[in-house]
Amino acid sequence: MLWQERLLNSSENRQRVPNQNRNRWYCSCVPIQLNHVVIFAYAKRSVEVLPDLYIGDFKPGPLFVELKSPIANLDVSAESKRKILTFLALMDAQGIKRAEAYLGFTYNPYVERDNFKHWPVLQMMDMEKQVLVGEELWDKLGGPGTFTTIVSIIRNVRKNLVKTLDVPTHS
Repeated sequence: MLWQERLLNSSENRQRVPNQNRNRWYCSCVPIQLNHVVIFAYAKRSVEVLPDLYIGDFKPGPLFVELKSPIANLDVSAESKRKILTFLALMDAQGIKRAEAYLGFTYNPYVERDNFKHWPVLQMMDMEKQVLVGEELWDKLGGPGTFTTIVSIIRNVRKNLVKTLDVPTHS
């Protein structure tokens, strides 16, 4: 079984608490067992990962985002985790230490981050270091205030559209 599968299976089975730093180290190594002793050796193989969003010249380093529904099921969460860890391992192998990778949700159905309680995501992801929710995602991509600007634009378009279509509103 590959290292990714062991890591993901242990998270799915609740044997491991998601931890970005420990996962990053684990993914850069391949376990080898010799006489009942497990050692970790670096191995090379051809690997490719395709993100939903990649910005190579993002500052401070390349940005990788898996954009998903905030109600992602367990298999989607596991696949996103696999892609994130693979990307970070690839960046580490190239000596790129400032790369960032996230699972991104364009909105938060729970309104506040602290209220985010969707168990498959909580089980698979380090919420503090691997997940951007709503405003955090948009402000990461466009800088501080991007989310507020987007909401303002949507409200203005809605207001103008309601006037144009002469539709009664419920707000």
